[in-house]
Formats: sequence, C-alpha cells, structure tokens
Amino acid sequence: MVNLLEKLKNHAAQQPEKTALIGREANGEQVTVSYAELWRDVKALGDVLRGWEASCLALMAENGIAWAKVDLAALLAGVTVIPVPTFFSAAQIEHLLETANVDVLVGNWHHLRRAPDAGLAGLPCYFNKSDKSAGSARTSSEALAKITFTSGSTGAPKGVKLSAGLIDAVTQSLADAVSQENRPERHLVALPLSTLLENITGIYVPLYLGLETVVVEGYEIGLRGSSSFSAEQFAHAMVRYQPESLVITPMFLMALVSLGTQNPETVASLKFIAVGGAKVPAALLTRAEQLGLPVYEGYGLSECGSVVSFNSPKNRRAGSVGKPLPHCGISLSSEGEILVSGASMLGYIGEEPQGDKAIGTGDLGRFDKDGYLYVTGRKKNLLITAFGRNVSPEWIEAEAMAFPHLRQMVVMGDGCAVLSAVVSTNNQPLALAEMAQLNALLPDYAAIGHVVFTSPFHLQSGLLTPNGRPKRARFADQFSKHIPANYRIYSQRKSITFSVDSAATATAQG
Repeated sequence: MVNLLEKLKNHAAQQPEKTALIGREANGEQVTVSYAELWRDVKALGDVLRGWEASCLALMAENGIAWAKVDLAALLAGVTVIPVPTFFSAAQIEHLLETANVDVLVGNWHHLRRAPDAGLAGLPCYFNKSDKSAGSARTSSEALAKITFTSGSTGAPKGVKLSAGLIDAVTQSLADAVSQENRPERHLVALPLSTLLENITGIYVPLYLGLETVVVEGYEIGLRGSSSFSAEQFAHAMVRYQPESLVITPMFLMALVSLGTQNPETVASLKFIAVGGAKVPAALLTRAEQLGLPVYEGYGLSECGSVVSFNSPKNRRAGSVGKPLPHCGISLSSEGEILVSGASMLGYIGEEPQGDKAIGTGDLGRFDKDGYLYVTGRKKNLLITAFGRNVSPEWIEAEAMAFPHLRQMVVMGDGCAVLSAVVSTNNQPLALAEMAQLNALLPDYAAIGHVVFTSPFHLQSGLLTPNGRPKRARFADQFSKHIPANYRIYSQRKSITFSVDSAATATAQG
C-alpha cells in the first residue's frame, strides 16, 4: 500500500486541517478527524503493532473511525489484515480463525468470554499467538496485505489472499476514473467495511484523493447485519450527511430511487453513485436515470482485488458494466466465461499460489464493438442477492436435510432482497417451524424469508432430472410468480411468509 500511504502522508503535510473522516470513535463519540490527526494516529497505532510483533490481525467491528484507523495502521506496519464480517455465523468465524492462524484479534470478540489483553484505537484486543501465522504466506516481491473472506456462498467461506500491490493498483485505477470536473468531495460509507468493495472505495480511494469520508455504524445508514434494511433510516442519513458519492448494491439503489421520487431534495447532493455486487435490472437503471441520479455500474470479485471494470463519467454505456480498468485485462473463454488477467489474488488460504494465471470468474459475458463489457449470466447455480451476497443454494438445501419436513426443498431468489424456498411437505406448520430453526443456524443473508408450498416434486412433470436433482431453471420458470418481487425492501427478517402453489398441488392430486 505504498501509494495510498504516501498519499495520506502528503495530504497530512499539504492540507493538515482538511477533514479526512467523520464518524464515531469506538466509545460512540461523534468526531471529525483531520488529515494531520489521522496520519498521526495511524503512525502511533502502527508503532504499537510493531511492538507487539504482530503478523496477522483479524478485525471484527462495526463501521467507524476505529475500524479505518486500525486497518490503515496495519497496512503501515506491514501486518496482514483480515476484515471479519460481523454478520458471519459462529461456525464461519470459527472456520476463519482455524484457517487463517490469526495472532491478534481486534474488536468485538465477545464470544471469547475473557478480558481483553490490550486496546487499539479504543477497540479491545486479544492475543492469539500461534507458531504459524498468515504472515508466513508473504511473497518475496509483495507483502500479503489483506485476506478477505468471501461472503459465504457456503458454510465455509474461502480466504482470498491479496497483495499490497494489487490493492494499490485497484485504488489508483478507481481514483483516476473519478471525474475531476465534477469531483465529489464527501463520500458516505453505506456497506460494511469488511466488504472489500467498500474498504477500497469507501476508505482507500477518498483518502488517496484527499477527500472526506463519513463512516458510521450500519444502523445509522439503515443496514443491520447484511440483509436487513430500513429505507427510512437511510433517508435520515442522506439528509444529515448530504453525501456526494456512494458505493451501493442494487438494494440501496432501489431505496435511492424511492427517495428521489418522493423527495428529490434528499438525493440532490449526489454527484457519483457506483453500483455493483449484483446484477442491476435495466428498469431500475432507467428509473434512476429519469430522476437524474448519476449511477455508474461496475463489476468485480474479491479474487481480483474487487473492481475490474467500471462505467465512469468519461466512459459510460447503459446496460454494460463498463470498460476494463487499466490495471487488468479481461477476455472471454471459448465458452464465453469472463477471464481476468493482471489482477490476480495470491491464492486461497490453504491452497497452492495462484501465480500469474487468469482468474475464471464463473460469469458469462460479451463485449460490444467499443469494448464495453456485458455480464450475461453465470456458469454455476450461485445466487446473488440484492444485497450483493453470494449464496450457494446447495449449501442451504444440504443444511435443511436435518429437518424432516424440509427434505424436499429448492432455494431460489437470485437478485431478490430475501431468499425463498420451494418446499413439499405434508405438514406446513411444522415445516415453517423447522424453517425458523434452520434460519437460526444460518448467517442472516442466507436465511429463508418466504416459502412456497407445493406438491411432491416427483409428481410434477419436468422438475427433476432422472437421478432426482432439481432442474433449477424449471423451478424458476414455474415458481417465480410466487416469490416476493425483486428489490422489495424488508425492515424485519424474523418472520417467514409463505404462499401455496395451488395449481401444481391440484394437478398432482388429480
């Protein structure tokens, strides 16, 4: 992170009084931090980490000033950072710690049930020294700067190892893409900073450019966990902080469109809105454009350091995810799979190094004659929710096999605010009760919010393959009309709604 840290140092010298961060300290105090203050604190915290001889730290905390300071201090001290999503389940956190060999835990690790060993930026710290640490995976050419764990498409998310050089390259590409003529001066962090996309675009890019960032806890933005959202709270945050830029998922864009329709003044400050994490419906983009919202769709993945293509004020084409950024190359395989080169992770934890091989994204795409990339589908069954969370339906279906009334279940909900499940059972009340128990075992983004009851799958023509596997495209065709509309905003995730596919049931019984 040489470029970013050098920029931060220069801003502290050249514009020391300019605001860098606005938000809350770990004790809840609302503060404004100047560039000079931020650089001073980052250096001091970096010295503490060096004194601890830390090699790898796991940071699990809500968005805030402390999160940003610890992250930057670790980068300065050459300590590998693992951002831990607060919405991870206990099993996922245990898997992460076992896999990554962390030696310092920073933040909200209450489940350890012991007193902290120290503090860092007001956050409790616990020493977890081990003989092997993630730092041992450093390469001779570039430091292992960050290990980002995927959002958990399965119960055991993979740790993606990223070099300082790659993160710097992504940061610089995105900073260069920002228009200088109408440059935003205040960014509002809307997504969890444990998300690589927001970590880079919400902290690194604004600091690289010498701008200011508002970084407050998710509840102030309207986001709790990873998949519970309050549009009303989001509106309050927009009015209070008057941001000029946002990086959001389609769910937030839906809320912005709603706000802009009801009260245009709430979104009038915005100059730049980047949207990604999931496919954005064309109708939603059209509505945003009609309202005058400056929306730019992009595309990327953690294995490539986040963003690899992007619509910018200079290069923009509706329906595409923009042109490849300068730090990487994008090509298509003979099958149409999107391949990314020049922006590769170091590898997954516990697996062989990636090397210089192109990354196969699993997404299908095409280029138009002017070089704009379009994502047309996916090779696998992966679902991406409207919150940008990747979920493997097979994972949830396998977990459901432990419940007698959920053993015939297919998970749906690509692009939706909540996941749905098509279930065949002879006892609907018991199935709903078991679904609540299943949800309690899953991270919130993988919870089932709606159930469609239907007749036994094998009695319905074309739903299963000869060996009994679900034909997912057929399920989507037949049952999509029963699941909640895409991008419907839910403020509560505890209740489970349901509907009955009476036509299929009647056909099977007849």
